[in-house]
Amino acid sequence: MKEDIRIVVFDIYGVVVDKEGNLQDGILAIFKKLKEKGIKLVACSNSSRRMIDIWNSKYDFLKYFDDIVLAEDIQVNKPEPEMFREILRRNSNISPQNILFVDDKEINILASEAEGLIGLKFDDVASLRPGLEDLYTDK
Repeated sequence: MKEDIRIVVFDIYGVVVDKEGNLQDGILAIFKKLKEKGIKLVACSNSSRRMIDIWNSKYDFLKYFDDIVLAEDIQVNKPEPEMFREILRRNSNISPQNILFVDDKEINILASEAEGLIGLKFDDVASLRPGLEDLYTDK
């Protein structure tokens, strides 16, 4: 992974919580390491604020995020380009190639890449860790 990543955007449903709504084992440790290295974290989700609040009340993951971009707030779902443009608008001081987008759906990865972001397909935390470790390990 490139060392010049300044922001990592995580999908909530499917990446932070699994399809049964359980916290992905080990994901909070990744968030903590990224934050310790000064990486800005952004949550991006088609899930409702209500569902995210329910999951957060159980797992307390939103405290790691600097921003949250929700489909219900901007009235468009991933993979629509406007979702990714909103992330770019909110971080206009950062080049798209310095923003990593992590999602479990290939269509969303491709859409993020079409807007200039770097996409990383999430399968599980174990396979995610090697893709992110350059961001939080000391050289």
